[in-house]
Amino acid sequence: MITFFVALAALIVGYCTYGLFVTLVFKPDDRRTPCQVHPDGVDYVPLPIWRAFLIQLLNIAGLGPIFGALSGAIWGPSVYLWIVLGTIFAGAVHDYLSGMLSMRNDGASISELTGMYLGPTMKTVMRIFSVVLLVMIGVVFMVGPAQLLSRMIMGAGRDFNLPRTAAVSIQAAPAVAAPKTEAEKTAAPKADEGKVPVEAKPAPIEEAKPEAPAEEAKPAPVEEVKPEAPAAEVKPVPAEEVKPETPAEEAKPAPTEEAKPEAAAAEEVKPVAEPEMVYGLTEAEWVKYLTIAILVYYFLATLLPIDKVIGRFYPIFGLCLILMAVLIGGATVMNHLNGTHPMIELWDGLYNMHPKGATTPIWPLMFITVACGAISGFHATQSPMMARCLTSERQGRFVFYGAMVAEGIIALIWASAGIAFYNTFGSPITTEGLFLARGGNSATVYDISKGLLGSMGSILALLGVVACPITSGDTAFRSARLTLADWFKIDQKAIKPRLMLALPLLLIGYAISFVDYGIVWRYFSWSNQTLAMIALWAGAVYLCRNVSPVSGFMAAIPATFMSAVSSTYFCFAPECLGFATKFSEGLTLCGVTVDGVQLSYGIGLVFALVLFSIFFGVHRSANYYKSLKKGA
Repeated sequence: MITFFVALAALIVGYCTYGLFVTLVFKPDDRRTPCQVHPDGVDYVPLPIWRAFLIQLLNIAGLGPIFGALSGAIWGPSVYLWIVLGTIFAGAVHDYLSGMLSMRNDGASISELTGMYLGPTMKTVMRIFSVVLLVMIGVVFMVGPAQLLSRMIMGAGRDFNLPRTAAVSIQAAPAVAAPKTEAEKTAAPKADEGKVPVEAKPAPIEEAKPEAPAEEAKPAPVEEVKPEAPAAEVKPVPAEEVKPETPAEEAKPAPTEEAKPEAAAAEEVKPVAEPEMVYGLTEAEWVKYLTIAILVYYFLATLLPIDKVIGRFYPIFGLCLILMAVLIGGATVMNHLNGTHPMIELWDGLYNMHPKGATTPIWPLMFITVACGAISGFHATQSPMMARCLTSERQGRFVFYGAMVAEGIIALIWASAGIAFYNTFGSPITTEGLFLARGGNSATVYDISKGLLGSMGSILALLGVVACPITSGDTAFRSARLTLADWFKIDQKAIKPRLMLALPLLLIGYAISFVDYGIVWRYFSWSNQTLAMIALWAGAVYLCRNVSPVSGFMAAIPATFMSAVSSTYFCFAPECLGFATKFSEGLTLCGVTVDGVQLSYGIGLVFALVLFSIFFGVHRSANYYKSLKKGA
């Protein structure tokens, strides 16, 4: 608990101190902002600062600070350091520079800004990269909230007795059939392991015992059941062996019960094994229909003016978000104080606490997993939207830097809650429980919310959780539309050109939603951090050339760090180059044998140093030209 409050205080102090320092370095002034220069009533719309802050927070706080923080917490308290230091020195700087550079360039998108400061080649790369990332984010934030809402509905059906059909296990069907047979027949299914219907096999055995030797009766079913499971081959054998010794009426039912009851049993199991339904829909069906409903909302939010949908509904979503953070954080602290679930401390160990730590190292996996909540390239695509709506550059610190700090607080709360919830006082604190719950996913979030807050409280908290991805998904597609509009110089004042871009994007997103959610999330995570790396380098070059050469290091240092993270992960991860598994037994280079992990680390370090060296060359040339100007 001490670590939690120290980390919380550090984030707030970081906003007040380092946030002020970053602002002083950038030097915001009183120049006219994009919404004042060319308002269009669609995307360039002046908004009050409180509304702009709320929209920015909801735009950037998707499932990342919840799912990502829960998954990152599996590595232990080291996630606290990454959330706090990453937010203050990397993520908030990244968001602030992305927003402020957009304000100074007529609300340009991040791909256009990259081209201005890193060249036309990087502009093209960033255009493609950002559109692909935004569509993937839209997909992730379409399916995720649908899963959460469906789980809420199914849970409410149980808790509040909504019209529903309870699920029954498939194993319940044999249990019902067994009592209908005699007590002696119940022992036989264990021997045949369920390959032949329970009522078919014992019948010949029991009836053959009194009239024929047991040696003849027993082997017949056993020998035929094991090698010849199909009912069609079992029929003739009982017919030959049982007829001479038992009445035909008793013998015939036995084979018929071996063929028909199998089909009949299958028919009986189906209705018994039907999944739980609420209002006539299963959980999978709820996910399907809710995904379509969310897609319709995304279509409206992507197409309509920003103040018509996003500006009106976001205050409600914002209230849900704040309520969620307060409820989950407060319940976690109370459970620690009353001796139920202990909160992990930094001194519990900065080592890798992941149950599969040997194959899942902290570097680079944790730094990719916890993106939103520390630093996220997705934010660079969102900040320009609010840059088009602010009425003063001086509002940038509160809206851009402040929103990122607020997201860091949300991530801190969920990381703490995730570890604490699966531990009890009196036992060593581990992350095993969170790992077994599969980290960040809809089921884990639902279980934690309900376990901490009960049925009603969990609904309030989960509404806040659902608000996060929905309010990021809608603006992801909106940002993709604006990026394409900037790319192809398509004016967006009229409805037709907006529709021409929005409709294909949403249809592509819906098609991708059928791909395995885990695969989309993994690629999203890496591309997200790679985009953050590029945005930071663009900001570093801007500061170096337009403010002072030394100021560029404010962005260059986190950019170098993220370059190492992104390139190392690209070499390491199985969904990318997969060196960790391909060269697990070692690879000899220049007489030195290294394994795949060491190779990935080496490439990542070299790549980061090369980029930093290039920047240092830019820094020296900028310093040189400034000295020439002073001399003149």
